[in-house]
Amino acid sequence: NTVRSNLNLGLFAFSLACWDAGSDPTATVSPRCLTAKPFRENMFRVLRQHASVARDYPVYAYSLGDETGLCGHGQDFCFSPTCLEFIRNHLKNVYGDLAKLNQEWDTNFTAWDQVKGLTLAEAQKNGNFAPWVDRRMAMEEMYAGLLKESGDVLRKEDPDARVGHEGIHGGKMPSCGEDSFVGYDFGKIVPRGNFWGPYFHYYPHIEFIRSFAAPNTILLTF
Repeated sequence: NTVRSNLNLGLFAFSLACWDAGSDPTATVSPRCLTAKPFRENMFRVLRQHASVARDYPVYAYSLGDETGLCGHGQDFCFSPTCLEFIRNHLKNVYGDLAKLNQEWDTNFTAWDQVKGLTLAEAQKNGNFAPWVDRRMAMEEMYAGLLKESGDVLRKEDPDARVGHEGIHGGKMPSCGEDSFVGYDFGKIVPRGNFWGPYFHYYPHIEFIRSFAAPNTILLTF
């Protein structure tokens, strides 16, 4: 019916809504872990299914959800086995060897499988924030990578697919101030997508997205 009216489609292809990750602010393992193999297999299956049909229609963008993110209640996600594996691999790329990480973290690990980082509360008590900051930056890299992988999956079916999020908030809902818990590093996620819709009442997000936007990006506000 939309196409008959000569309108393009904005397809809500999947939901990475931050509110779907539980409401317990003390939780450290996400009930919707974004690195878990079953979650990713299902997500990419759904995206392929949508794109295989939608490619025959004028779809201007595929949305990965409204108010998306790692969490919606300030949880310090995620300490799942698959997230810890991702974090360790990320830290290997950052530090190169375990001795350099130990120096930065004031630790004495003898094997990479001992490394997991700290929560914010633990870092505040410990007095060294590096184990928390490094883990948060790894989670931001993971989230940005998931966006890119989603775009790659969609474009295998629909080569012209644009992908991104709507209702961009950056954390601290409903005020929309930044924090790391939601998983946004605008400098990483924005260039890896090309459809972005931040809330208009928090101007910095609009400027972040405008500054980092890739070519052929659709920008809108709510």
